[in-house]
Amino acid sequence: MAIQNLVPANSPAFTGRMYNHNYVCPSLDCLKSANPMSGSWHQRNVNLPTDKPRKDVKCPGCGKAMIIGGGDMIEDADGNIKKFTGPWNITEVPEAGHPDQSGDASIFIAKEDE
Repeated sequence: MAIQNLVPANSPAFTGRMYNHNYVCPSLDCLKSANPMSGSWHQRNVNLPTDKPRKDVKCPGCGKAMIIGGGDMIEDADGNIKKFTGPWNITEVPEAGHPDQSGDASIFIAKEDE
């Protein structure tokens, strides 16, 4: 899984827009675990200077890759989420009060972890 190239907020190409993304852990095992409680999908909201979903957002529960949420959920034969049909849960938000989190290593899967 490759990390997408993003336009950092301090880049001259940055448009001044910020987007809040809502990611969901697709793992049924993670859903069943009591972290924080059984039956609760792990979700993570991330502020990024792009409206393009990332594939390296790390689940705070199991540490595996999360997927962008939105629309209807499509599951595999084991009950894991394969994908959402969209539209994606990505919302433009005011830059003030929504700092760019693209440099926060704790949110993303490091290349050596892939």
